[in-house]
Amino acid sequence: MASGSTVPRATIPPSRADPADTTALAGIPLGALLLRQDRTGLVQALDAGSHHTSVRAGPVEDSADFAVMVTVEDARPGEGTRLRLDVSGRPVAEAVPDTGRRLQRDSGPAVAPGVEDAVLCTWYVAHQDVTAAAVRAQADRAAALGFGVVIVDDGGQTTSLARGHGSCGDWAAAAERFPEPAGVIADLHAVRHRGPRPAGRRRTSPPRGAQP
Repeated sequence: MASGSTVPRATIPPSRADPADTTALAGIPLGALLLRQDRTGLVQALDAGSHHTSVRAGPVEDSADFAVMVTVEDARPGEGTRLRLDVSGRPVAEAVPDTGRRLQRDSGPAVAPGVEDAVLCTWYVAHQDVTAAAVRAQADRAAALGFGVVIVDDGGQTTSLARGHGSCGDWAAAAERFPEPAGVIADLHAVRHRGPRPAGRRRTSPPRGAQP
């Protein structure tokens, strides 16, 4: 449930539009209203356990207010339902994960450090044409952007560029592509330790406009 600046002629559905139906087992009851340059006007996150939920969010035509309406089905008396709103205006890449973290932190154990770090997968950089040199170069760029994890996907086990899982090789690294796999791993650990990791940081106080 989002409208963003990257969508040509994007529109915001009115509050009377069909709701978004989901459960915690089938999706994430989280939505964002995106403004220009991918800043958020509103982020909403709902915790209703495993219950089926229906969420409507949009402008009310009669009053020009922006409404968020939540329906939780089959909830027993006394069961808590929590709706968290963030109107801080931060970029979507910061506001959405932070809203989810705060909702999770209110109801469960803390997430282990590093679990929420952004991930770089070599498949989306080089497909099967992945080499030690390419991994090192992309890891340096990714670390500068806050990525904390690198996944070396298929392609490093063979020199073949034929498509299909049958041509990706086995679990052994191809010497032509990774002559020293242990050295690449050591270099990736070094990059991680020296690079910024904004995805793993925790705020000590709520950002302006966010609920505590």
